[in-house]
Amino acid sequence: MDLGLAGKTAFITGGSGGIGLAIGRALREEGAEVTVCGRDPERLRGSGLPGVRADVTDPEAPARAVDEAAERMGGLDLLVANAGGASGGGLLDSTPEDWLRTYELNVLHAAHAIRCAVPHFARRGGGGALVVASITGWKPGPKSSYASAKAAEIHLAATLGQELGPRNIRVNALSPGSVMFEGGGWAWCLFPRNVREGL
Repeated sequence: MDLGLAGKTAFITGGSGGIGLAIGRALREEGAEVTVCGRDPERLRGSGLPGVRADVTDPEAPARAVDEAAERMGGLDLLVANAGGASGGGLLDSTPEDWLRTYELNVLHAAHAIRCAVPHFARRGGGGALVVASITGWKPGPKSSYASAKAAEIHLAATLGQELGPRNIRVNALSPGSVMFEGGGWAWCLFPRNVREGL
């Protein structure tokens, strides 16, 4: 399939595993140059894609990571804000700090990363950003902090699409359902013994 992405440059947060890594590999197969971002140096090395190490919950980290990726690739056309997750449990099993961390990891990282990408997009005459949200953002599920953060991401993408559209920057949200990948939540749910024993 030719999606017209050959020669484009893409940066993906949370790109060292799971959905982010799958997106990175698919973009590379389409001929795009890809740089991924993650916290774990070993997972970054194992991804097989050029990587930038950063903890995107640090408000300063997205700017450094986006700028470093753009410099490596000679510009930036696409950004995928994929990093996400949840701290704590449901409302009664979580703290205000858990909620803050969940929002930082999901909503705030996406907003910061897209803001930092805008000058790089402008140099290309435009660009595209994708926020990886979740089905939980529009069909409420477990973990109230995660569900509300994902709903906020969906709204963030729609609002940024309006704000940045006049600059020729598209912003969309993707809301996948449960995805099975090594080390992910479904692996623990379906095959806990295998995960524990490294099978």
